[in-house]
Amino acid sequence: MKAMKVTLTLPVLQVHGALDPYVVAATLRRCVRHAPGRIMKFIDGAGHYPHQEKADDVTAALLDFIRAH
Repeated sequence: MKAMKVTLTLPVLQVHGALDPYVVAATLRRCVRHAPGRIMKFIDGAGHYPHQEKADDVTAALLDFIRAH
């Protein structure tokens, strides 16, 4: 639990399926305290497993993030 108190200062990409029924908006808002500079990417049409449901979209988001940082 001690590690959860650390604030990340490196670039962070958080990928989230826009239709995810398990990780709700309140949880996503709380995550910002651990990575205040994070970039959120919502994958339209994907649920809890966007990396499987919309693999091409997740790959594109990762490549964009890597190119920008």
